[in-house]
Amino acid sequence: MRSYLVKASIMAVLMAGLTIGSSSRTPGNQAQKRNWRFYKNARWDFCIRYPATWKSIVPTDGSGIELYPQGSFKAERADYIEVGALPNQRQNIGNPSAIADNSSPLELGQIFARSLDGLREYQGASDIRVVKKLSVRYQGYSAQETVIRYHSRPRGTRWIQRTLWVNRDEVIFAVTLRARSTTYRELLPYFMQLVRHGLRITCPGSR
Repeated sequence: MRSYLVKASIMAVLMAGLTIGSSSRTPGNQAQKRNWRFYKNARWDFCIRYPATWKSIVPTDGSGIELYPQGSFKAERADYIEVGALPNQRQNIGNPSAIADNSSPLELGQIFARSLDGLREYQGASDIRVVKKLSVRYQGYSAQETVIRYHSRPRGTRWIQRTLWVNRDEVIFAVTLRARSTTYRELLPYFMQLVRHGLRITCPGSR
């Protein structure tokens, strides 16, 4: 998977914070919303609905799903939303194929810090600025919202990334929106719709 803790940094608008669980205006009409696809992750038992017009990639390691609202897969300039998970062990940070073991778990703040290190090392990010870092609750679990801005090489593209980190019984979920500064406001309503209504950290009927 493209990120999670290696490439997983994440972003948000300098305008509105995310109040998990509150109501908000969502994109499209009700008829359009019914045309959303359903994805269930068998490895980590989460599920999500997303617009049928979006392109998607499901990595073979079963770590999650990548969504491309504008249909572009060109990594150096693609806006995307990603949902993924890994067991919370130190050596798993940046290793989507890792399996659970007995190493010590990390706090969400430590995981976020490591994601920034991975962003610098693997994506050549520079001028990283943390805009938001807030502890919250999400669907009954400990969570943290983070928003960052940064530049990427070699094009010097300006990115905004918003991430919701969730700790479900020491499995760490990262829900990320990465968008260029010029397209972030357009995609933010879709990300908020997914977080508030489209994603279930534990898929109904699974437990």
